Amino acid sequence: MKWTWALYGFSSATTLPDLLKRCDTYVMQHSARYQVDESHNHIHSRHVLHYAKEIIKRRGSTPYEILLSSLGSMLHDVPDSKYVDHPSYVLEQALDFILPASMQDTVGADLALIIPLISFSKTVSKDPLSDRLLFSLPQELGDFPHVESYHIIREADLLSSYNTKRTLLYRMHKSNFTKSHQEVLSEARELYTERMAKLRSSGLFLLPEAERGLACPLEHLSSTTWATSPSSFDTWEDMLTHFNLDPVEPWEKTLEDVDTLFRHA
Repeated sequence: MKWTWALYGFSSATTLPDLLKRCDTYVMQHSARYQVDESHNHIHSRHVLHYAKEIIKRRGSTPYEILLSSLGSMLHDVPDSKYVDHPSYVLEQALDFILPASMQDTVGADLALIIPLISFSKTVSKDPLSDRLLFSLPQELGDFPHVESYHIIREADLLSSYNTKRTLLYRMHKSNFTKSHQEVLSEARELYTERMAKLRSSGLFLLPEAERGLACPLEHLSSTTWATSPSSFDTWEDMLTHFNLDPVEPWEKTLEDVDTLFRHA
């Protein structure tokens, strides 16, 4: 049977860009309410959607997988326990706001399952016998029929982590700007060395399209920003500018491309 919106409770007037814009608005409001900084707010969600779209463009996918991957990319940090005290409730509220009741038992249930399991800290550990990082698929997803969507979101989020600007922003805001430029830079360097620099060599990218076509060049760009980094910076702005690897694609173009992939899947 050909996939249609009606199979999952949507009217023919609903479009995927409409839903993604609704997600975007929700994450903006959520970020303002919970004081979420740019490292995890709607700007980051847009970037993760961009990378998810790039993976799908190279890999191909079904309409339903594209739907889950896109919405999950936009909402993946809503229940982040670094910012909220009741993650499950916060995610439930988000899904209730964004999805109609007719979608809660399908798309809503699937998103409620996979989004809390995206977190790096919940799925990655350090190999005690080597310098590698180890990924473990959560048991809850062992028989999940749409596990590809989970991997697309997870790996798009990993791709976004190559942008050291995000690490700096998070550390700056976490310390309420009480730490010096040098302290924040040192913390970011340590995280890069222990995590981002090991993502590819540890095999954390399971989708070849993400690893070869996207992670490889991003890893090179990220390592170059560190190799060319001054020992210190005069201002926060100078430091953020040097390490900035934000995708240059406009948000509107990302929405357009996602819609095209969805309609032609």
